[in-house]
Amino acid sequence: MLIYIKPLPEHRLYAEFDDGRKVKYDLTDDIATLPNYSMLTEIAGLFEQATLDTSRTVVYWNDLVDLPSDTIYEYGLSEQGEIVNGGTMSLYGLCVNHEANSFLDYAKAMKKEENTFLNQI
Repeated sequence: MLIYIKPLPEHRLYAEFDDGRKVKYDLTDDIATLPNYSMLTEIAGLFEQATLDTSRTVVYWNDLVDLPSDTIYEYGLSEQGEIVNGGTMSLYGLCVNHEANSFLDYAKAMKKEENTFLNQI
């Protein structure tokens, strides 16, 4: 359960959970790909209005844009920028962790995995 959130510059969200985990979640990709999330950049000041719902399991901005706490928990980065629970990190860090020879090799591999996943749905 979330106990504290704070919007950060560059569409990042700092979050603290009741088990002590502290993460930063980057909404950049969400804004670029998810319907309605573009509002967070199009409506001045909206991103900074992030609010916890009463159950403390969802961060919301309005009736159309919200973010479940389990997504933040799973994909957030630790304060040191490390993957906490199989989440995300910088492209460079992912390349190093996956022993890719270049950013392009890594990106191609990830795109192939994404396409495979989407074809299974």
